[in-house]
Amino acid sequence: MNNMNDANPYSPPEDQSIPGAPTVTVEISEAWVRSINSWKFTLVSALSGVSVTFAPIGLLGLGSWDLAAPARFLLAIPLLLIVYFVPLYYFRLSSDVIRQVHSGKSRVNQSLLKD
Repeated sequence: MNNMNDANPYSPPEDQSIPGAPTVTVEISEAWVRSINSWKFTLVSALSGVSVTFAPIGLLGLGSWDLAAPARFLLAIPLLLIVYFVPLYYFRLSSDVIRQVHSGKSRVNQSLLKD
């Protein structure tokens, strides 16, 4: 096992990998690393379930609830923003990772190349 001072702080320890499992290592930009390690990622992670379940149900309910127009508008805006922006964050991150894998710059475990 590597000395912790010499190891990359963003790479998982060797003892956490599953023996024989295919692994792919990609490099992401420093901006994504800072974003993932910040409060923004915690907020996006917390809102992930909301964007898939409660926000669409809330939007559906706004059509049938007896609310005044300003209240409906004030509730609809945050719900729409959650539904739109939370998946957009993950789509942008995954597109960078997929681009890295398809460009051939990623390190692939030899077990993927045996077949």
